[in-house]
Amino acid sequence: MTKPEEKLQEFADQITQDKEDIHRYDRRLQRQLEMLASHEELSESQKDFAVQIYEYLQTRSSGNKRDYKYMLNLKKILVYNDFDFQSLEQENEEHQDIIRSICSDIEQSAYSNSGNWKASTKADYYAVIKRIMEHHNLPGKQSVNKLLPAGFSAYASRKNKSKTQPEDIPSPSDVKKICRRLQTSNTEGVGLRNSALCLFLFDSGCRIGEALDVSVGDVDTTGRNVTVDITGNKGSRDRTVELPQAGEIIKRWKHHGHPMPKQDDHALFPALAGETKGKQSVSYNSIIKQFKKANESAETDCKLKGEPNHIFRKAMETWYDNWNWLSSTQIDTRL
Repeated sequence: MTKPEEKLQEFADQITQDKEDIHRYDRRLQRQLEMLASHEELSESQKDFAVQIYEYLQTRSSGNKRDYKYMLNLKKILVYNDFDFQSLEQENEEHQDIIRSICSDIEQSAYSNSGNWKASTKADYYAVIKRIMEHHNLPGKQSVNKLLPAGFSAYASRKNKSKTQPEDIPSPSDVKKICRRLQTSNTEGVGLRNSALCLFLFDSGCRIGEALDVSVGDVDTTGRNVTVDITGNKGSRDRTVELPQAGEIIKRWKHHGHPMPKQDDHALFPALAGETKGKQSVSYNSIIKQFKKANESAETDCKLKGEPNHIFRKAMETWYDNWNWLSSTQIDTRL
């Protein structure tokens, strides 16, 4: 009988490359299946359940992008919950408590290392719960399924999503003021790291998650212009971008501020204290707090609210277009 690890690896090997998929969801799905196969924290039964869910997804023909998200979120649910999902019964009170506890964890973003999830992210996790119900021939609606909590929904409404107003976007002058404030930190290296990260976000237009995933080896300072390889997430492609504004401070940070500048696989913007010093990226929540504090003390006109780091991405798109520094195609490539 084929072991679930072997079956998951077999699924991964069967995924064919889609040359028209610029976001490489084929490869992302392949990696998730490989990670599930080799994950040391998952039991044999959990891996076997992952096999069953993937086989069920293939009957839906939902595509690599959706299957990637399903398997990514299923992996987290399995890792955080030592529960045998092989059988679920509506009338079983223990099963009801477990599923409702998992949904509560999702609502509270319990599996996140970077703050509260957006409604759409929570909906992606609830969609996995719904697929699990369907796999067991159980309804995915709370009104007819006792396992699901009140208000359960795998759909995120976008009706009330607020739009960033033009006056809220930081100007180049605002970014300069924020960077100066960030540089005043009394902790060694923190000021230079944070100001480098701030200008990096504005110049590259990348997401904060993409920035924190950049490693030392992804930055090339040997050429005329500093470039960085960015691994895309949330639908963005992998890309290489030049840093006309942030190049000098990134070069200074990499070679004269980073505690481990010769370790190519270490984070470019690492924590500067504790066991992860110089290795793993600084925490998302820490950066949010420091950016908000710097913006308040700098008394800028922009509003760093919600996910404040994302507003620098919007600022790059706005100002580079206004200055005619980059064409629309070049801006789209950076995003």
